[in-house]
Amino acid sequence: MKKVLLATTALIAFGAVSANAADPVKLAIGGYMVEDVGFATNDSGLNKTNVDVQSDVNVNFVGSSKLDNGITVGVEVDTFGSQRQDSRNVAAGHTNTTTTTTGNSDVKRSFATVSGGFGAAIIGEREDALYIIHNSAPDVGDVGLQDGRWFQWVQTPSQHRVYTATNTSRYDDRTQKISYVTPSFYGLAAGASYVPNASLGQSGHTSIASNQATANSLNSGSVNGSDFGGDVYGAGLAFTNTFGGVSIKADLGAAQANLAGLDLYQGGLQVGYAGFTFGGSILNRHVGDKATAVVSVEGAGNNILANNAQTKTAAYAGQSWDAGVAYATGPYAVSLGYFADRSKDDGLAALGAGDGGGADSTGVWTLSGAYTMGPGVAWHNSVSRVVYTDGAGGQSSANANKGYAVVTGLRVDF
Repeated sequence: MKKVLLATTALIAFGAVSANAADPVKLAIGGYMVEDVGFATNDSGLNKTNVDVQSDVNVNFVGSSKLDNGITVGVEVDTFGSQRQDSRNVAAGHTNTTTTTTGNSDVKRSFATVSGGFGAAIIGEREDALYIIHNSAPDVGDVGLQDGRWFQWVQTPSQHRVYTATNTSRYDDRTQKISYVTPSFYGLAAGASYVPNASLGQSGHTSIASNQATANSLNSGSVNGSDFGGDVYGAGLAFTNTFGGVSIKADLGAAQANLAGLDLYQGGLQVGYAGFTFGGSILNRHVGDKATAVVSVEGAGNNILANNAQTKTAAYAGQSWDAGVAYATGPYAVSLGYFADRSKDDGLAALGAGDGGGADSTGVWTLSGAYTMGPGVAWHNSVSRVVYTDGAGGQSSANANKGYAVVTGLRVDF
């Protein structure tokens, strides 16, 4: 699961090997391997395999050099050793695969950083600044809550719309962009990102299906992987400090896509004391009136969703939030949290578009435990309850599903 990275002047000091100004940058190899074994139930019968083994392997290359003028220049390239597949794309079980956004299919992130007393600039393929400064409900397991992997165990129905995070990053994932994070001043910092063209070369976790599969339909996915087009601007504030043994982390941010009429608003908070961490976050995905689902007609009764920015944005609208608590003592940790997402009613049922209409809802409870066995080695366990509800009341496998996932696994960081 994503670890919260707070904006400071040391944001880009990610443990890389530093070189002298007279030497070229030397890269260090790091990364992690996760191996999970679990049992999942799917009431709709979408997934015929109850027991599954999933792997998640990333190999990272990082390096930096401090110049004579005091500025530090860094690079990072994260690669997929393997990555767990979105279960929507498999009828039975899960298959390890490599997914991609744009460019090299084996590269997850590739970016350069320039940092110093002025803050840090990030250029290249990685999540935006709002993702970097975001805080959310704590979770010590591998399945997770927001930004979690529960949909890989309890399968998302093919016509169910769900956004799996409480941060803005899914509008373009990790396409090329420029981000900047200010220095921290008494715990307060700011971050901003500019995306020249918000496009994503992979399908999202769910789709609005049409009742006829054609090249201009949205069957390829449109919610967690919308290709909006146009520029996106985003900015936010982050705060982190400790007062009498109480730690506080908070953030607020907003982003706007100037072509598709999409406005994103996020906020997050974590409070820690005596081993306990309480946290939560929220994301509103607002779509203006101009971003509506466009339907064309190809023959009697064949209404097809137009594959354009406005239609995709209409599918993207809604709200997601999470809340939870964690406790850690020594090598042991436990957490309990809830994630919820509700899509906006797209009104497509009346147009015969085939997605059932209504405001689809998703709810996820996760109880997790972890034990640190040694440096860089942790054993984690999670029990999750996932419910996908169709706003139109449909109970077919294309619209609704629910189930449990019991997962145990080993994570090794290197």
